Amino acid sequence: MSCSKQSSEIGLTGQPESTCPDNGAMEMVKKVDVEEPKPPLELAISALKEAAQLFITPYMLLLSVASVFTGFGQSFWSGVYPTSVSFTNQFGGDAKRLVGLVGIFTGVGEVLGGTVFGLLGSKTTKKGN
Repeated sequence: MSCSKQSSEIGLTGQPESTCPDNGAMEMVKKVDVEEPKPPLELAISALKEAAQLFITPYMLLLSVASVFTGFGQSFWSGVYPTSVSFTNQFGGDAKRLVGLVGIFTGVGEVLGGTVFGLLGSKTTKKGN
């Protein structure tokens, strides 16, 4: 297909511009199908299915074991242990006041333990457990 009309306009590159369409460039343009947006409920269900598929991967199953272990430990130190201290009759009337101290010393221990193993992590891994 040839174009009979030629233009004498000079383009930005200094070359004469043609008003004829370039068929090669038109063939390179791809048609893109535009999908209609999905309803929110369908998006939520598909996201839930993807999350379930991700959960059954081996790495996520290993990570979930560690999360469950951490959750049980945290629930013991924040719920069971202070309650058992407060109901210990041998502490007498001071048992309820000791619950605050249990929380303070537990927090201080967590911070100190995290700091020590964070700063000395490279040395503790060399020696093992």
